[in-house]
Amino acid sequence: MTAKLLPTARTLRRAIGLTLLAAGSALAQTTGVIRGRVTDAAARPIPDVAITLSGSPVGAMTNANGEYSLANVPVGSRTVTARRLGYARGSRAVEVTAGAEARADIQLAQVATKLEEFVVTGTTGTAERRTIGNSITKVDVSELNEKTSLAN
Repeated sequence: MTAKLLPTARTLRRAIGLTLLAAGSALAQTTGVIRGRVTDAAARPIPDVAITLSGSPVGAMTNANGEYSLANVPVGSRTVTARRLGYARGSRAVEVTAGAEARADIQLAQVATKLEEFVVTGTTGTAERRTIGNSITKVDVSELNEKTSLAN
């Protein structure tokens, strides 16, 4: 009985191995890779840019050279989007073919990002300026530098 079980176990292992190999090659035939570089207007690389693929959980971050790579991207027309604080969002359409590499270089323009004001109060919790009934003083750091002279 043990002699019969041994060849069956080997056959089962071979079948599982072949199935996994076939599944891996099937995945390679339905996906591709997108590589690219994110730069500013002066063609300087921008590090730490969030790269996303529209309609997919696939994403990456650029390295110090502004380069990124997205693996296992489904075949077809895709849109790659690049986002980073201090820059306008950039997108690029790319056609992904099975087992191939597509290139999507993106150039981002610098923009001033307006952040919301925040209020510091003596009470717990957060509050927005427009919802507080108390008087509020706004401190502008640039005015402090102009009005205050420091002597050595």
